[in-house]
Amino acid sequence: MLAALLAAAFAAVPQAPDFAGTISTPKMQRTVGEYSILLILWDPHRPDHPAPAKQQIEDLVFGQENSVAGWFFENSHGKFRLKRAGILGWYDAAKPGDHYWESSKEKDPEDSDGDGFLSGHTEKWAEAVRLTDQDFDFAEYDRDGDGVLEPHELGILMVIPQNNPFGTMRTPAGAQYPEWAPLIVDGVRIPLITEAYAGKPPNLGLFAHELSHILLGAPDMYMDTPYRPGVYSLMDRSYAPCHLDPFEKLKLGWLRYRVVTESGEYLLRDVETSGEALILYDPSRGPSEYFIVENRYRGDSYDAGALPSDGLAIWHIVEDPAVFDKMKPTAGGNDEWGRRGIRLLRANGGNPIDDKNALFGRGVPCRPTWSDGTPTPFSITLTSAGSRVRVQILRSRDRSTGRG
Repeated sequence: MLAALLAAAFAAVPQAPDFAGTISTPKMQRTVGEYSILLILWDPHRPDHPAPAKQQIEDLVFGQENSVAGWFFENSHGKFRLKRAGILGWYDAAKPGDHYWESSKEKDPEDSDGDGFLSGHTEKWAEAVRLTDQDFDFAEYDRDGDGVLEPHELGILMVIPQNNPFGTMRTPAGAQYPEWAPLIVDGVRIPLITEAYAGKPPNLGLFAHELSHILLGAPDMYMDTPYRPGVYSLMDRSYAPCHLDPFEKLKLGWLRYRVVTESGEYLLRDVETSGEALILYDPSRGPSEYFIVENRYRGDSYDAGALPSDGLAIWHIVEDPAVFDKMKPTAGGNDEWGRRGIRLLRANGGNPIDDKNALFGRGVPCRPTWSDGTPTPFSITLTSAGSRVRVQILRSRDRSTGRG
């Protein structure tokens, strides 16, 4: 009986937009299946930042429990899996560690040491890839044979010892001076590389965050506004193993959603184990703005090691750049949809930013507004607590039309 109720509840609503597809402009896209990753372990031997054991990195990324592979599997509900292409190193840096951090285009604009690089960071990426090329066939993964090794063919993660975790994703280069040249090994160009300064101990959230950049196209979302996701999205709190926000899961094809347009009481299981969410949509307003409601319940999920509380997370999604670029307060640059278009409606209003009081508890209504400040027709209230909850949606038509 319960299975039938759930199946009916999450069936597609006729004539509803395909929220998982492109509404206004392309954001993320459906990403499922098995994705190969290569880990390059490179050590500049900075005395205060010793390298962890290779096995420690291997267990963190590919281990059976509490691993990056497990994090992706849980977030996607088995739709996305990491495949180990290799974990190679530790390779020793060719130069003293300080060289890579002190060398920059601003300090050495004409390559006085003649190594072909102006930035030590760009140099270290090329060096690490070329060292790995002695032990790895990059061309094997250029499956479409176009001479470009795209991240969906092989995601490359460079791991560097450092006590404090940090990460970046960049375009590597084979040389920067006298002219810029692409990084080519085995006849294929490497267009992107991401790196993880591992942390002590190596940080699971960091590795998942950086791989989400290069494999999923996930945007950074840390920002200084009352609507920041905080610990409720890995793309904000990158060093905690929290789940992705539901909008990114939606676009990736990892979310099971029901479109709600009318009043009712809806059963909603925790997103961590079910992948379920409600999308509140007003057809008269159109699909450029809507709301996603998810039940965040830590249980024994990866969220259990990151979230401070359970409850309803309510997200205001603004898909259209023409709308979110005009919104206040803003974060990031124009068309930066991750920071501008994904807004967590915090139960305490977001002032101060307090993750412990961000979710809506039982009996606390949320009455959201549109981006222009006008009231929506919806009121959202959690009427029970736990891994399976009931959510009451009340639609008052006069709230959106202004008519009594």
